[in-house]
Amino acid sequence: PASQVSGQVDKRLHLIDDALAVRVRAALARAKDALDRRNAVVHSVWPNPGLDAAQGWRSRRMPKSVGGGSEITWTPASAQTLTADITELVDLSTELMQIVNQIPSAR
Repeated sequence: PASQVSGQVDKRLHLIDDALAVRVRAALARAKDALDRRNAVVHSVWPNPGLDAAQGWRSRRMPKSVGGGSEITWTPASAQTLTADITELVDLSTELMQIVNQIPSAR
């Protein structure tokens, strides 16, 4: 899963140049956001017959620091937003590969 990859990368960021590490963190944060949006749609919109009035819902766990429990979050869905999220993930993949190619030990 993406969270495991992100965690492994985070453990090794101290090994690379600070400016490059900042770029990696920013790209990973954008990837997490895009994956969360994609998952909200893909994993919850299936009961709807089409995307014309689709919306996804998920039960989201709340941190104990704000009282714990869970809440239902709704995500509007459309073919355009899903396409945009997937396009962003592809672009981020390309960006991360360019960054990886700048790390000598990764080649």
